[in-house]
Amino acid sequence: CPVYNPKTGKSFEWKVDDIYVYRNEEGKNKGAVLRSAISGKKLTPTITYAVNTTTGEESWVLKKFDIPRSMYKLQTIKTDGPVLVVEGEKCVDIASKDNLPEDYSVVGWPMGTNGVDVVDWSPLAGRDVFLWADNDIKKYERGDLNGQLIPTDEQSGRKCMLWLLDHLESLGCSVTLLNQPEDKPDGWDCYDAVEEGIDLDQYIIDHTPVAEEPEPEQEPEPKPERSSVTPREIDTLGHDNGVFHYYSTFTKQMRELKARDHSSSELLGLAGIDWWV
Repeated sequence: CPVYNPKTGKSFEWKVDDIYVYRNEEGKNKGAVLRSAISGKKLTPTITYAVNTTTGEESWVLKKFDIPRSMYKLQTIKTDGPVLVVEGEKCVDIASKDNLPEDYSVVGWPMGTNGVDVVDWSPLAGRDVFLWADNDIKKYERGDLNGQLIPTDEQSGRKCMLWLLDHLESLGCSVTLLNQPEDKPDGWDCYDAVEEGIDLDQYIIDHTPVAEEPEPEQEPEPKPERSSVTPREIDTLGHDNGVFHYYSTFTKQMRELKARDHSSSELLGLAGIDWWV
């Protein structure tokens, strides 16, 4: 694949293992991501087809995609049905290859986790979207936390998917971020799942977070029950010439009260306040 490098002004043959072509919604070629392995290191440069304004020569040019960038497999998005977003073109291709129910669309984006915020995600507005982050299990490599495991939501794949979750929700999407697998190694992804014979539809079901049950409404505190005493514990013995006679089993005394003397303080002399409540 001859590629022109603007920095050196020369073309060179780029040995590639895979080519992932990016197209617009009409299917027109917008560029490609190359995948190569050199000395055990993965390289994924982007190229676009351009015209040299000086020579008029047309060629593939080593150049990043213009911003906002397009999703990978944008042209394959169905008009309805759920959408699965995964990391990397390789994962998109294998998930799209008869490994999910027909109503699913599968997309990704270029330039890795650091490029998620410069992609045009608007074609997914209002859709049901599932996000599948790579199973990153990285450790801090410097500082006071050197050697300690980075928290799950701070791992690069998960962190970018959390950003995407918020962004897609702002576009009216219903978004589900799948739970990370508990028994898979660092870097394990959708491609590995297919290689292991895992049913992707079932995986999505099994790793969809269970909605938390809403907290039950707190019932109002019950009012203190009235004392179990009965009215017979204060006997009204009668009245004579405006004087009322009472006997209290609490004080074991008889009291005489005139009509004007039935104040709260006098009544509390017959029984405690819990009897009167």
